[in-house]
Amino acid sequence: MFRYALVALCLIAAIQADDIQVTNCGDASKGELIRVYMDGCSASPCEVHRGETAHGGFVFQAAASTNTLTCEIFGIIFGETLPFPGGCNNVDGCLDIIDGNCPIDVGEEFEYEVTMPILDSYPTAE
Repeated sequence: MFRYALVALCLIAAIQADDIQVTNCGDASKGELIRVYMDGCSASPCEVHRGETAHGGFVFQAAASTNTLTCEIFGIIFGETLPFPGGCNNVDGCLDIIDGNCPIDVGEEFEYEVTMPILDSYPTAE
């Protein structure tokens, strides 16, 4: 059984409409990131302000079969890759699949939804 780390914020992005062109920065042996989107994002970089909620998702194609998904979200903050506090709706990533379901078969594409409140206590970044 494989564990998938769903890393939504570790992306090199250029915006095209609401889809974000990405380079997969995760472990390619686990699959391929097909599409990333974020509501209200029409220019690079995507901005979400404190007190708002970021909502988006991604489509991923599995390179191996798995019964479980584990959600882990990281942000690149001031050049450092750090776990994003409260970033996952559910640690059990199967609960946030909106197109597809667990178990996931090799080659299967699924869509995962992410909703993250950006708390007032988070530091500003430019």
